[in-house]
Amino acid sequence: MANAEELSKVVPIEEYDLIYSFGVIHHTPNPQNVFNEIKKYMNKNTEVRIMLYAKHSWKTFEFFIKNGYKFNFNLNKTIQYYAEAQLDCPVALTYTKKELKNILQDNNDFKLISLKKDHIFPYVIKDYINHTYNKKTIIKITPKFIFNYLQSILGWHWLIKFKK
Repeated sequence: MANAEELSKVVPIEEYDLIYSFGVIHHTPNPQNVFNEIKKYMNKNTEVRIMLYAKHSWKTFEFFIKNGYKFNFNLNKTIQYYAEAQLDCPVALTYTKKELKNILQDNNDFKLISLKKDHIFPYVIKDYINHTYNKKTIIKITPKFIFNYLQSILGWHWLIKFKK
């Protein structure tokens, strides 16, 4: 186990063909440090694939509408509290498309290959925590092609591919 912000202290620096991170970077207090670490393991052919949370998503709208009043309608505080099935995650950062492009291109000189949204969590969370997979009523009645479209514009995950 290692701190992603200090990965090179634990993992010897060598170049990789593929670097993959799903569900890590948005839970670290200083994501820029992680991107700086990733650079150390890249060459011009390395492809990086990461997932980060989307600020404007079905999930953020849903829990903001239901619970935003508990945090004086502060979107970031509401997101942090409800981002995970286990409430009150210490760090849960979210990003807009523009913010991601700035992080990747301006701060790191990474070449963006693709950036798309995916994943609307379909289950009732209180049941899901107990390993029962009941879909929310709105999801059950939504035709699959509409659900797929909604995921592409309101998905919780940004799926990002980039190179050096």
